[in-house]
Amino acid sequence: MRYRRQGGGASVVAEAPWSSGVWGAGTAPGVASRHAWRRAGGRSDRDEPEPSVPSTGGKGATRRDPTAAGGPRDPARGDMGTARREPVIRGEQGPARGEPGNHGQVASLVRDAYLAGRLTEAVKRAGEAAVPGGAAVTGAGRWLVLAHLEAGDLDAAGRVLDAAGGDLRSERGLLREARGDLPGALADHLDHGAAAPAYTPDVPWRSRAALVHHRLGEPTEAARLAAEELAAARELGAPRPVAVSLRALGVVTGDVGALAGSAVLLAESPARLEYAHTLYHLGDAYLSAGRIPSARETLRQAYLLAAQCGARPLTDRSGELLGRAGGRRPRTVRTGLAALTRQELACAERAAAGATNQEIADDLFVTRRTVETHLTWVYRKLGISGRAELADALANLRLPD
Repeated sequence: MRYRRQGGGASVVAEAPWSSGVWGAGTAPGVASRHAWRRAGGRSDRDEPEPSVPSTGGKGATRRDPTAAGGPRDPARGDMGTARREPVIRGEQGPARGEPGNHGQVASLVRDAYLAGRLTEAVKRAGEAAVPGGAAVTGAGRWLVLAHLEAGDLDAAGRVLDAAGGDLRSERGLLREARGDLPGALADHLDHGAAAPAYTPDVPWRSRAALVHHRLGEPTEAARLAAEELAAARELGAPRPVAVSLRALGVVTGDVGALAGSAVLLAESPARLEYAHTLYHLGDAYLSAGRIPSARETLRQAYLLAAQCGARPLTDRSGELLGRAGGRRPRTVRTGLAALTRQELACAERAAAGATNQEIADDLFVTRRTVETHLTWVYRKLGISGRAELADALANLRLPD
């Protein structure tokens, strides 16, 4: 089916092989789904374009492979530019409304940076709000925990959770899962659900619990929770929650169509980090199904996008699967302040303040050679020739107050 939408003064034609596998049985793009799309906050087509979604079957249905030409954006081509700087979810309820002072605004900034895959910025924004601790901990702190987990810094995530006490149960479950404590992780997610059973897209406890059930070899309960969350996300009607729920359902049931649907929904969304996760799971499904060329291309995209976001565990997992598919890890091109690792940034800041390499090494408890290596990478990523330009480069790249 083809239909025409008006948005931003431009007429857009989208192919829409809609199916029950994405939006629910009997949902037509021309009426119900578009109305739900608007009900989620009255977004214009410029915010998050209504995508064409792959069909899961049916007479005359067509399927668009997200890795084919015209499919999801390829991060290697630098397509992430302007979209990554837009607010990620206009129309979904924010995570911290009603918090005192400017904490709600800070939480929204941290949230948007996290979802867009700007993990370094998310951590910095939260640091400006004195998180962990204080009233902002359950708002900005939630996203700070997720940013640390995605960056692979489990200890930092734990410190934020300790400051939050029992307010971030589901996020604590993610940390337990990352540390290998699956029963503890499941208990945390279910505890959150018992205390706050209503669906909110920023704390998808059902899909998180479903994925743990899946890892524990409990497919029935995993599928039930994933299906419940997908139904709630469809009711909300915004693309990111539907995509996240579809991904969870696809993982726990092995439904490649659900994973492909998630990829198409996220392809044009500013939620780059969610897209990277979906591409990883879609590539894994292609690999399991023996679709090696599709697996290689999808995992290549997952690897590049995860690397650009600074999501190191996801980058490593994507690279490992890419190798199993017979592919090679591509060279990543990352520049700017967000490209610096924590150690590189620490070295850069001390060097910009006038410290010698030996002083930096002593301060960070590393060797002088390590400092030299870090600074070499800093100069390359910031596009400068050496230490003399470092202070100005850092000042120019800092976020505005």
